[in-house]
Amino acid sequence: MKLALTRYVLRRARRGCLLAMALPVLVGVVNGLAYPSWSRERDVLRPVVQRLSAWLRSDVINVDIFTPEGAFLIPFQHPLTLLAAALAAATLMLPLPAGERSRGGLEVLLSTALTRRKLVLSLAAALVPVALLLGHAPLVGAVLGAVCVGELQHLPLGTYWLVVLNYSLLVAWFGCLALRISVAASDGAHAIRIFAVCTGLAMLLDFLSHALRDYEWVRYATPLGWYEPSPILHNGAPNILSLGVLLLTSLLLLADALRHAQSRRSA
Repeated sequence: MKLALTRYVLRRARRGCLLAMALPVLVGVVNGLAYPSWSRERDVLRPVVQRLSAWLRSDVINVDIFTPEGAFLIPFQHPLTLLAAALAAATLMLPLPAGERSRGGLEVLLSTALTRRKLVLSLAAALVPVALLLGHAPLVGAVLGAVCVGELQHLPLGTYWLVVLNYSLLVAWFGCLALRISVAASDGAHAIRIFAVCTGLAMLLDFLSHALRDYEWVRYATPLGWYEPSPILHNGAPNILSLGVLLLTSLLLLADALRHAQSRRSA
């Protein structure tokens, strides 16, 4: 592993990663500012939510969004937060090696003492701080939103941190997927297309599992199905199986990226 390459990758991807981190924070602040309005109308809105519950997944309807602990969980579940995980992964992993392969820069890198194995491991090392920092972004958003409306004392911050752990593993999963695609793709544009299709399909299946309650099982075909903020809040503990699945599949994607990188006959 080359620490210089890891630092370079982080420096080059800093703008995209900062944008990804800003999305959950922004969602949290806007959500906090809006919370007093809808909480005052809970008697009117609660029957509406109950009527919609027939179309929602069981793990979603177990959270009462009219209480502070349920309302400020929204930054962890918002579609922009899920999109941020994919955005950070793409920004970090797709420019190298896929992007440099089409520009000829990868051949120059591999003509040095840098091996393909060290290249992949250096990229994987760059994913660790990004996953940890982005994992905390929804928590920062929730705290800032709660501070804006004086609800911070009502938040179960310890439980929220368990959700942070789950989200960090989700970010790592998307990062390892992007790395595997980047290693195999012929160029940067090809890698972006494949990653966009994979991400879009995962989000579509997750949406269907929410919208069609009889098809909740569909969510387990995607990494998003193993990201469970609502059950963590409801039970006060993470699902070890969910954490294990995300961690194991991330490691398998990383191992496959290493295998494919070493088996390539061209840069």
